[in-house]
Amino acid sequence: MRKLRNKIGHGDFRTVQQLLEQYRQSFMKNFWLDESEYSIESWTYGDICLRLDEALNEILWLMLSDKTQLMRIQRS
Repeated sequence: MRKLRNKIGHGDFRTVQQLLEQYRQSFMKNFWLDESEYSIESWTYGDICLRLDEALNEILWLMLSDKTQLMRIQRS
């Protein structure tokens, strides 16, 4: 996701398409893409956003509920 952000920032849209394809192949294998509703790229960005939201949710939950475990994760 960081590579994707960097490539978007630098305007390297050919590599952006390659990274999106790699992401789909790795994380969206059984995902049904309804191209009549959104483009494949939109589905991919949507999935990335959902995963980032889930990760942030877990981090915030750790910050509020178990600070010692959060510190262990940060140190590893």
